[in-house]
Order: sequence, then structure tokens, then C-alpha cells
Amino acid sequence: TVPGGPPPAPSPPHDPQGSTLCIHSVVVREDVRRQGLGRNMLRHYVEEMKGKEQVKSIALICKENLVDFYKQCEFAMVGPSDVEHGADPWFEMRICK
Repeated sequence: TVPGGPPPAPSPPHDPQGSTLCIHSVVVREDVRRQGLGRNMLRHYVEEMKGKEQVKSIALICKENLVDFYKQCEFAMVGPSDVEHGADPWFEMRICK
């Protein structure tokens, strides 16, 4: 957001009947990063969620430096996100069943 500008738009409410699962964070403790833990954890979670009938797609937004990481976990680039938070742009990525 821009100082003095309008506040960010509120997130849409959670829809328990929705078909898109949104991942908000993938976090690995700093001292054990770069060992494949995050990738393995996310791949396992994605496979579990693909087995859920209600889940038709899995979506997330990320900064540019994480795009390749998420591509390794089957996510495809959708494009720039409309989200404005901080100085750097966000990118939307998604897996569709």
C-alpha cells in the first residue's frame, strides 16, 4: 500500500464449499533450509490435496525469487498478482487438476 493511499482490499471470506485451496505460507526454519525439506513437504501436501474431490485447484502468490521453487513443486505461473503489499511485486501461481 502507498502511505496515505487507500487501505488494501479485504480478502474474500473463507468459503468452506470452495474448490480452490490457497496456500498462505511455506516456512522452513532458517538453519535447515536448502536441504529439500520445503520442497518435499509441499510436494507431499499437494499430492494429498489432489486426492480431495472438492479441491479443483491450488493457488498461491509469491515474490519473484520464489517462482522457481514453486515451479519445482508443479505450480505454473498465472502472472502478476493484483496484490499490493510492500515494494516488490507478487506473482500468482496455480496447480489445476
